[in-house]
Amino acid sequence: MNSSLGILRFVSVGCLFAAIVFAAVASAQEAYCPATVSVKQEAVPAPAGWRVTHDPAPHSLMAVTFYEGPVEQNASLVPNNRRKINPQKEVESWHFVPNPEGNWISCQYASTDIALVKQLPGGTTSCTVTYNRQVSIAGHSEIDKVSCTK
Repeated sequence: MNSSLGILRFVSVGCLFAAIVFAAVASAQEAYCPATVSVKQEAVPAPAGWRVTHDPAPHSLMAVTFYEGPVEQNASLVPNNRRKINPQKEVESWHFVPNPEGNWISCQYASTDIALVKQLPGGTTSCTVTYNRQVSIAGHSEIDKVSCTK
C-alpha cells in the first residue's frame, strides 16, 4: 500500500513537471511570433458597385524577418546559415552584433499587409527559424519554431 502511494506521488509530480515545461516552451514560442493574428482591414474607398465584407478567419504566420535597428530603417538581415535537417525540415540562423538601437523581429501574416514587430530582448545574440517544407502558407514554407538565445 505504501509503495503504491509513493508511485502515485512520483507519477503526479512527473505529470506536473511535464505540464510546466510544456507551458514554458509554448509561451516562449508565442513571445516571438503569434501563430495567427486577426485583423480588420478596409478597402479605401470600396470600388463603385462593390461593398466590403470581412472574413473573420485569422491570418497564419507566413514569414519572419530580422532587422538591425527599428524596422522602419529597412535594415533587414539575411540569414548567416541555412541548412536542411531532413527533406521536410530546414533551419535558418541569424547572428546579431550589439546595436544601440537593438535588433528587431517582424512577423508577417498571410493574406494581409499587417505585420507584428518588436525589439528583441537586449543581449540576444542569435535566432533560428525552423521551417516545415512540406506545408506551404502563401508560397512560404510553414514556420514550425522561432527561437532566440542570449
